[in-house]
Amino acid sequence: MYELLVQPDTIINCGKQCLGGNYLSTDEGQAAFSPDGSKFAWLGNYSGLNLYDFDRCSGLLSNTILLPIYYSSDSGITQYGLSFSPNSRFLYMAQSNIIVQFDTWAPDIWASADTVGNFQTPPDSTLPGYYFLMQLAPDGKIYVSASNGIKYLHVINQPDQKGDTCDFVNYGFCLPYNNPFGLPSYPNYRLGVLPGSPCDTIYKTDTTATVTTHQGMDETIIKIFPNPATDYTIVDYGFTDWSKGQVSLEICNGLRQTVYSQQLPMYSGFQKVEVSKLASGTYTALIKRSTGVVASGKFVKQ
Repeated sequence: MYELLVQPDTIINCGKQCLGGNYLSTDEGQAAFSPDGSKFAWLGNYSGLNLYDFDRCSGLLSNTILLPIYYSSDSGITQYGLSFSPNSRFLYMAQSNIIVQFDTWAPDIWASADTVGNFQTPPDSTLPGYYFLMQLAPDGKIYVSASNGIKYLHVINQPDQKGDTCDFVNYGFCLPYNNPFGLPSYPNYRLGVLPGSPCDTIYKTDTTATVTTHQGMDETIIKIFPNPATDYTIVDYGFTDWSKGQVSLEICNGLRQTVYSQQLPMYSGFQKVEVSKLASGTYTALIKRSTGVVASGKFVKQ
């Protein structure tokens, strides 16, 4: 694995690291960083699942854990995928016809393996939707593509929850057209500064002074759309500074009564909220931390 330092005006090759399993040319797998930036994992058919600690200052991997996952599937499909949960605790693996959850906080990660999803026949397609690539999305859910062109993605609705409570749903998200194989890979732009680290580059220099300050985001920005809303509205809280801790979403009516609430997944950016059963009127969406309200905005339910 090559280590590249990306700077504003150049890219520096810092060498390569050779640790973990061998990545064979016949492999079809996936790699991902944990949302908190502390771990890196990759998975291949004949190479097993490789898990490392990652140092954001040096770019170095360490403490290799090799989980001996090898190709074994009745489907004849050889693709694998993986993704971390929003809180970076759970690592999910897609292995053709099963979805497995590993607890990276467990003393024995291999022993924590729990099958949370099993292949089912597609509801309206002759092509099987065997599991392939996985992607943690801005809404805090994990979406799983199929190794054939079908118009569905499988969904893990609560990936921060242990075992079956993670709520894996086969064909849980319908697409307008068939999607063959792939999912886009998104960098984690919400990672933010590493508290206490001297090496982070998320800083700006005040040209009128001799100090350097953290390039913080304006947490008070919140966007709500569509507004007015009929069936649903989307609350965009993408400016949240996650280094300050977890936040929740509350929606209150005109009498300041809470009609909806949820804990928001770490490093997420928006939530789609069903409002069809709410009475018509004006509502307030609140993004809250234990220290108080972070941001608020209003919307009208027609």
